[in-house]
Amino acid sequence: MSKKINLVTPVQIPAIKDKIYCNSKILTLGSCFSDNIGNRLLHHSFDALVNPFGTIFNPFSISNLLNLALSGRLVDSKELNSIGARFFHYDFHSSFDNTNPEEVVRKINSALTKTLSFVQSLDVLALTFGTSIVYKIKENNQIVSNCHKVPNHNFTKLFLTTDFLEEKILTMVDAIKAINPSIKIILTVSPVRHIKEGLIENNLSKARLIELCHRLTQNDDAVSYFPAYEIMMDELRDYRYYSKDLIHPNELAIDVIWNRVMTSYFDEKAMHKVKDISELNSAKDHIPFDPKSEEHLKFKQSQKKKIENLEIKYPEVDFLAYKQFFNA
Repeated sequence: MSKKINLVTPVQIPAIKDKIYCNSKILTLGSCFSDNIGNRLLHHSFDALVNPFGTIFNPFSISNLLNLALSGRLVDSKELNSIGARFFHYDFHSSFDNTNPEEVVRKINSALTKTLSFVQSLDVLALTFGTSIVYKIKENNQIVSNCHKVPNHNFTKLFLTTDFLEEKILTMVDAIKAINPSIKIILTVSPVRHIKEGLIENNLSKARLIELCHRLTQNDDAVSYFPAYEIMMDELRDYRYYSKDLIHPNELAIDVIWNRVMTSYFDEKAMHKVKDISELNSAKDHIPFDPKSEEHLKFKQSQKKKIENLEIKYPEVDFLAYKQFFNA
């Protein structure tokens, strides 16, 4: 009998004591991987706030923005910069940019206020670190979260040390726990490689982030590490799991990692919720041959009955949009 050949290197994830439940409130911050996982949480009707400040790649900027939100301080137009007719804030993503400075301030302060309110009753904070390489403005040495397409000669490239980043994140964690002592924190290193910096520089950057996460988990039982980077590099070591740029994980890879997140962190009822909502979403996406047929009307009636049962099973979910769809 031939020996079974194993074509993957499985990543072992330690058992997690503190689970994510059906009614858990979850805030995701960080790189685009935070968007990927956060949007899947929203798609399955979890109470999640996903990257309210836009995509943030480095831990320093994540810490700065969360501390700003926790302080309750709002920004004003004097803190904005401009290039051409466009106004922006160096600490925030380019999605906040606008030709009207008052609109930039309004959107930023709305995000800060919403985040502060959400953190006060938060159960899980999920942070995804993308890089330890940052850029600082030559004129004033300010580290920026986003360069906003300002010409490169205005910035200096800098590698942040693990010691510096650890100090910044620990200060942020203390500020959060002062507001919400029972919060649980999940750390992840983004599986997206920053090859514009160079492959060697990317590996050095990721190594510092992995070391940072290891240190933070050693200091606090409320902090755990999910190995998304390791799963991508070792279990999914094949370009069929990448998008066309050969850098970002494709939908198949994100689905695999999402399933590992669920099996690692979700309790049994939360897993059932994902399955139930997935089935409801599939029914909603169903395109009938004849919308007026008796068969389709029966299908809609069965879905409305299912929603009634799910409302009892998951009282934290607002099913109004589903009911309106199947009543249409």
